[in-house]
Amino acid sequence: MRRNLITAGGIAALVLALAIVFAGSRLEATDNSQVGHFICGDCNGDGAVDMGDLPYLVKYVFANGEAPRPLQAGDVNCDSAVDVGDVTYLARYLAGKGPKPCANCPTVDSGTADEER
Repeated sequence: MRRNLITAGGIAALVLALAIVFAGSRLEATDNSQVGHFICGDCNGDGAVDMGDLPYLVKYVFANGEAPRPLQAGDVNCDSAVDVGDVTYLARYLAGKGPKPCANCPTVDSGTADEER
């Protein structure tokens, strides 16, 4: 029986390849009309930060997919943009190689990203 394992190196290589192909994709996460309760990193809105969020974020950043709701949920590295850096950050977190989404963010309003991640 053969196992298919996704390694952090494999994810990083995929992200790098996509970044080269789609260089310049950067969307500002400053739309305040969607501010409210959200879990930072829960890009698909299912209430958890898990492997379902990574392809959702990849589709948004690289393939004009549906945006995270609110958009700030996709800004996992807190640089005020949803871009390839967020994809890499989330991939590292999910692979157990990086900090939680929004771990290094400035103070977040109560009831947002500080809740269960």
